[in-house]
Amino acid sequence: MKNILASFCLYLICSTSTAEIIEISSLNISGGSVLIGGTTNVALLPGDDPFIRMGDYQGTYDMSSVFGGVVTGNDGTGFPFYGLTLSSDGTTNYSAPMGTVDDTLGTISVDLSSWFAWQTAPSGGVVFNQGGIATGLYDSITGEFTMSWDALIADGTFPDPNTWTLTGTVNTVPLPAGIWLFISGMVALLGFRKRRLSSPDI
Repeated sequence: MKNILASFCLYLICSTSTAEIIEISSLNISGGSVLIGGTTNVALLPGDDPFIRMGDYQGTYDMSSVFGGVVTGNDGTGFPFYGLTLSSDGTTNYSAPMGTVDDTLGTISVDLSSWFAWQTAPSGGVVFNQGGIATGLYDSITGEFTMSWDALIADGTFPDPNTWTLTGTVNTVPLPAGIWLFISGMVALLGFRKRRLSSPDI
């Protein structure tokens, strides 16, 4: 019994020491903003598919519209734009979103290299990469986060980078079922042991 208890304590110590870094499964985007070229701040609203799913690309587009955009906004010129994640711009391949949160430090970090902006124009829609490593703050109690990153437009439209900010809630990868079964079994075993010790000898 002592060996079992020692193993259980060792497991708790090891799991506690590594539990602060948690893998993200998806982000539920509630809003945000983009500071365009350091001058124009545009509010972002949830799009048709306001989730960023880790390990997955989302959103498609043609010359006239976007389908499944994560966020949407309007820069004030009458041309709406959208944010989505794409695997390639035709010349460069981009990694699908991946990220973690740190429960202890209260931080979030997400690789959004595949983030693209699509915007309408008189000649039709244009799409350009705005990816980067997004970092920010995470509340482990509410699951809420705020993160931001900077990205230049490749053709040099603006000399200063665009600053993207996204807010929402985090969905983390759940612990494996086996861990919960192990913990439940240990709790039951400890309870049985306690009852045996407290029972009078016959």
